[in-house]
Amino acid sequence: MPAPGGPAGRRGAGQGLVEYGLILGLGGLIALVVLLFFGDIVREVLRFIADVVDAATRSTGSVPSG
Repeated sequence: MPAPGGPAGRRGAGQGLVEYGLILGLGGLIALVVLLFFGDIVREVLRFIADVVDAATRSTGSVPSG
């Protein structure tokens, strides 16, 4: 049985790091595809939110709380 800090321990840590990197890469790829297909919808939603906030700050002079 190898020691905890031996080659088997490092190999397991390396495997975890590779898996983490693959998950991050897949998440980034999914986000890119979603933005390519739904980018216009997201832009319109964000524009609507910005307009609401802008209108609220113009009428009261500050962002309403609560």
